[in-house]
This record gives sequence, structure tokens and C-alpha cells, in this order.
Amino acid sequence: MSWYKIHASDGDGKGRTWVGWSEDSPVTLANRAARGEFIRLDELLHVEGDEVTEWAAHDRAVVPTVFINAARITSFMQYREDPRAKSNE
Repeated sequence: MSWYKIHASDGDGKGRTWVGWSEDSPVTLANRAARGEFIRLDELLHVEGDEVTEWAAHDRAVVPTVFINAARITSFMQYREDPRAKSNE
């Protein structure tokens, strides 16, 4: 399991950034994106500056999982550790 920050274009010029974990390694994630497969992130987090909060703190109506259209991904980065760890220090 790895934590990722994935930026995807949504056609408005700004896009959207998603933070969550995936069972995929960075290489597997890149290969899946290259094949046009949807990328799944679980346990979504809301990140604003240095503040990291659980998705449910902002939207309890949905399951904190997202499927991202690989054709829209512009970049992704792997976190070294759970992004909530730094927020709790």
C-alpha cells in the first residue's frame, strides 16, 4: 500500500488533486494509467496547506474512495509516509 497525490485535469484549467492510498506500486500505477485504466484511491484525505483531515470531516455522504479517469491524469507523486503522520506532529 502506498499513499499518492494525483492531479487530474477537469477541463477548467485548474484541475483537481486527490490524496489517498492505493495497493499499486508507482510503476504499476503508471502502467495502469498508460493503458487507460481507471485509478482507484481509497481512504481519501482533504489536504489544505499543511492541514490534513479525513474526507468524512468534509463530506460524510460518500465513501472516501475515488476512481480517476487515467486519460485526465497530469501527474502523480508518492508520499514517503502516511500524509496524516506529519499533520499529527
